[in-house]
Amino acid sequence: MDIQSTITGAEPLTVLEVKNYLKVDYNDDDTLIGALISGVREMAEEITGRGLIAKTIVLTLTGETERYVVLPYPDHGAVDSVVLNDTDILADCVIGGSIQKIVRLPGIYYDIEKLVITYNVLGECPAGVKIALLKNIGELYEKRGNTFEGGLADLTENTIAILSRYMVL
Repeated sequence: MDIQSTITGAEPLTVLEVKNYLKVDYNDDDTLIGALISGVREMAEEITGRGLIAKTIVLTLTGETERYVVLPYPDHGAVDSVVLNDTDILADCVIGGSIQKIVRLPGIYYDIEKLVITYNVLGECPAGVKIALLKNIGELYEKRGNTFEGGLADLTENTIAILSRYMVL
């Protein structure tokens, strides 16, 4: 499975919101803060399985495939295309689920060359997740000078505990 995404929406937090949280009143670190927002949001998406920012997803499957494909990230918009071995089969697919879309392929495919599904994620970010992002960004910002190899690569235990409430099961 290969997942490629193109961001189409804004980050769930703005640089100004984070600066207010950090009590930073100068612009010297705006680029750093913007990078922290993106980085922490990406890690939170990996942990929760949620798309926290609007984006277009291109999901590519090869080899053995089930008849039912559960699309990653809940809160999808429309499925734009389903292409099997260079043939668009969207019209033949049944798409169900209001929050977590499931694409049912026509017939049974056990071994396929390539299946490409393109769809949009709406990018909902609950308030509790925003709080977790702010807390982790604050810690990374404060400890940015105290780095060692692998020292700041993960989310904090506190952030993970908050995010666990929002995990897709």
